[in-house]
Amino acid sequence: MTTVVYGGTGGIGMAVVRRLTARGESLHLVARDAQRLTTLAAESGATFTAADVLDTQTFERVNSEVAGPIEGLVYAIGSIELKP
Repeated sequence: MTTVVYGGTGGIGMAVVRRLTARGESLHLVARDAQRLTTLAAESGATFTAADVLDTQTFERVNSEVAGPIEGLVYAIGSIELKP
């Protein structure tokens, strides 16, 4: 089973990726920066998708690229503006 990590190339997301990797988890990383994804995937043994979460096709694409069932989700896409 795989944990999908959106925004795992910096800050909290990267810390979570490193911690899950240390626990032996299978990961699939998703972020916009393909170069940073490639580096982090090489360190963690993860697969990855370079994509923007604002693209409506991203989630379908990720689901088709993840091998096996998805066990967990980490959403660490920086900050968002919440409105009432």
